[in-house]
Amino acid sequence: MACLGGNETSIITRLRESVYNVFRETGFYQQLLGNLRFAYTVDLGCGYGLMGRYLRSHTRYLVGVDVDKESLERARKKKLYDELVQTDIRNYDLPIGSDSVFLVEVIEHLPRRDGEAILRRLKWVPFVCIVTPARFYDCSLLAKFAGNKAQKHQSLWTRADFERLGYTVYVRKYSGLRRFLGFFFDCELIAIKRESNVSVF
Repeated sequence: MACLGGNETSIITRLRESVYNVFRETGFYQQLLGNLRFAYTVDLGCGYGLMGRYLRSHTRYLVGVDVDKESLERARKKKLYDELVQTDIRNYDLPIGSDSVFLVEVIEHLPRRDGEAILRRLKWVPFVCIVTPARFYDCSLLAKFAGNKAQKHQSLWTRADFERLGYTVYVRKYSGLRRFLGFFFDCELIAIKRESNVSVF
């Protein structure tokens, strides 16, 4: 990617974001969030900020955390986040008072041990949503296409992994373009941890 000129890099960045936008399914996330309302939400591994448009109306303060500077610049232009932090999510300390955390298609990009460490740190958070493919795919080609080695998958997570920690887990088949690409990921796991004190409108 370093050999590309500024305009070429911009075009490829917009193309990547368009592809990922197709992957996001508005109806699904609207249903998932329902009438929940949070005080302080952290979008771990926020990337381009694609989850921001779903989370913005459900929280008073929204923080996006990602290691990739270019991705955060794209997220900043959306003007959906109150704060954007550039750091490896493994080094990020959740602020006291965080009442909701989202890791959408993030945990599979971490080595198993690092993912488990993050899950331990989320024990005290009242609401946690984790979305991850139900099958393993290396994603080396996607990482190369994205110009971001962090896109490579490094671990596989199962329903039992989350249920052991008290999460309710749903299995959802992809639809639309993702269903067409089912030879990569034919379904995903949605792991939810919700305590009784989570607010609703």
